[in-house]
Amino acid sequence: MKTIDVIYSPICEANGAFLEQLEEWLKGTDVKINYIPYDSLTSKEVGWYKAQGTIREKCKLVSSVFIDVFYNEKLIATVPLKKEKIEQALNIHIKEHEQESMSKTAQAISVSQFRAAILKGEIEWIPITIANYEDEMTMCLKNYPYGNPPKRFHKKCVEIKKKVFLEVLEKENIAGIYAKYQGKVIGLLEIFPREIMRKYGFLTGNKGDDEDYLTVGCYEVGFGIPRKEMIDELMFQLEKYYSKFIRTYLEGIGVFEWNEGFMPYWVYDKYDFHKTESIKENTVVMEKEIYEYR
Repeated sequence: MKTIDVIYSPICEANGAFLEQLEEWLKGTDVKINYIPYDSLTSKEVGWYKAQGTIREKCKLVSSVFIDVFYNEKLIATVPLKKEKIEQALNIHIKEHEQESMSKTAQAISVSQFRAAILKGEIEWIPITIANYEDEMTMCLKNYPYGNPPKRFHKKCVEIKKKVFLEVLEKENIAGIYAKYQGKVIGLLEIFPREIMRKYGFLTGNKGDDEDYLTVGCYEVGFGIPRKEMIDELMFQLEKYYSKFIRTYLEGIGVFEWNEGFMPYWVYDKYDFHKTESIKENTVVMEKEIYEYR
């Protein structure tokens, strides 16, 4: 019997789909799966990350953790999980299972249509609260830009992310904002207390007192929506809700030359964040004081 260790972060609900997919792939093989949520790491697993240079010491990451699969203490696969990599590393053959396509919605609008919809007030900008966080999650389940996870995995996706939202909303009034257009969620900007982000394996700053800081988490745009324009507009709209946050500082991780990624340097620079730390050559921590907006 072979055993793989699967370390995952519950911050990304899509990880629920990867966990379920891995379970399906390995059903009927001689491989046992040991699931380890990032917040349950021991010094043993921290050593694995140190060995590959992605962690300096516990809770001080140089990149965020989504899902990492280890076999004999060696990393064999990470997100997005590929069946072929698992087969090769474990020297097994995975039977073909009935596949549900990673479907995409038909909705797509141009930059000019997007801007017109904003001016006409057709897009709602909604703070994420205890009453609507499951609505916010529908974007990553039903309108994800790179294809939606199969419906049979949705329950697991919601289950792993729900506990994070509940923890966040015990400490803050809102958990960020999301955008809705014609009944669909088309963009989101999640804002979590720094210590919660770090606890679940996502990159944060390290300067100052954690209890003073919020950290940008998921910053994503729905399928068919102009990415750069939505990234910009979400940060602009977020400013209207700064007064709802309890903490003093907001930080984000900026990556140079990644204009349409979910950690773009330029958007923090545009909205008056300043650099506080360098994590690696192309990655910096940017922060902004939001207390003055109260």
